[in-house]
Amino acid sequence: MYPKTNIMKRLILLLFCLGITGLGYSQHYLKSAGFRLGHTPGITYQKFVERTQAVELMVSGRHGGVQFNTLYKWHTPARFDFDDKFVLYYGVGGHFGFERFFNFNLEFNQPYPEYNLRRQSFFTMGVDVIFGIEYRMLVAPLTIGFDIKPYINYIGFQSLDGRFWDSAITIKYVFND
Repeated sequence: MYPKTNIMKRLILLLFCLGITGLGYSQHYLKSAGFRLGHTPGITYQKFVERTQAVELMVSGRHGGVQFNTLYKWHTPARFDFDDKFVLYYGVGGHFGFERFFNFNLEFNQPYPEYNLRRQSFFTMGVDVIFGIEYRMLVAPLTIGFDIKPYINYIGFQSLDGRFWDSAITIKYVFND
């Protein structure tokens, strides 16, 4: 068994190392990856191409299908008096993928009405816009954000669909190179 002084020295060294790694994360980072939790939940990866501009790739689910999104985003510091770790962002991009819908047909041609329920998959593509706020932690390599991502969806080369209030909470891990 180790003497108590060796255990204490190792514990202090471990805490010192954790403190140094926590200080290495600044307000600006190069890459992040995480989860988007909301109406269209998914996995997200973001890479800064300039100090205030980033490209974000998402794989998300919507209506039983899969969407692949690409967004170009601009980041600007939020000027709050109480904390300088908040960042506002906005951007534009597009998506493609497929969605599944239930097609319900009711027929009255016979003495008794009949219904037919079919599940169909359709190719979708569309335009996305994003507005959000992000909190960049300095003690841990994480960001937490809230965003609204309205979209217009072209479904199966037949109809348009849209949603304004596609909101989500994002949690991302920050990678500093």
